[in-house]
Amino acid sequence: MVDFFRDGTPAKGSCPGFPAEQTGPSGPAGNLAGTVRLPNCSASLVRPRTARDEDKALLLTNGHCHPEGRPKPGEVITGQGAPIEGSVLSAAGRELGPVTGRVLYATMTGTDITVAQLDSTYADIRQKYKIEAFPLASTGPVAGQKIKVASSFLESVWSCQAEAVIPTLKEGDYTSTQAIRYAKECNTQPGSSGSAVVDAETRELVAVNSTSNRDGKECELNNPCEIDETGTTVHQGRGYATQTAAIAACIGTGNTIDLKRQECTLPKP
Repeated sequence: MVDFFRDGTPAKGSCPGFPAEQTGPSGPAGNLAGTVRLPNCSASLVRPRTARDEDKALLLTNGHCHPEGRPKPGEVITGQGAPIEGSVLSAAGRELGPVTGRVLYATMTGTDITVAQLDSTYADIRQKYKIEAFPLASTGPVAGQKIKVASSFLESVWSCQAEAVIPTLKEGDYTSTQAIRYAKECNTQPGSSGSAVVDAETRELVAVNSTSNRDGKECELNNPCEIDETGTTVHQGRGYATQTAAIAACIGTGNTIDLKRQECTLPKP
């Protein structure tokens, strides 16, 4: 959830990471198909199980990647809000063309997400770009699950395991719950904010890359700390993701965010 992870240096494509697999228009979870490059972050096309081909597509990135700046602690942004635009990538990381839309929901309270509805439908994107959105999982990853982190901004894919589920992750004035800590192989870099975190076998999107402790500091911006019943812990160099299963429970008519749904647990204004 940090500015360090929004863009920064190195320039896109120059950071270490697993190269995108060039295996077809959508292919396995190990390529960049389905990702969208924003001006300063990574993002992805996501499709809830209830969505229809004729529904306008959803785009997912971090709350701190909101086009008008990060939400304040406790703030929840709803409604047809700020415009957002990005470039759809091929499996190999080539820009296929633009998508535009408006933010439906954004917050950094308990989570770190921005959900936007695009002007294009899933059918439009499939016809124009030969790209399928990532299926949005209704359950989060478990410790030991094999995952891939796909960054459109950096044109890189990291492979590792979800090492642990963290009850509370604190970074400055922001707090996330049930965050995912990566194993060390997912050494995400600046520009990877908002990257899709997908199940390595099914391609389902289970989380969105959020932050990392870069300097070993405790509970500061760019240096999140873990808090549980045993106290506070710092894992220097480890990256974290925000779970996204709660989004699936809040999808309403027309592929929008409906915070009034009984099963919806996303933070509300």
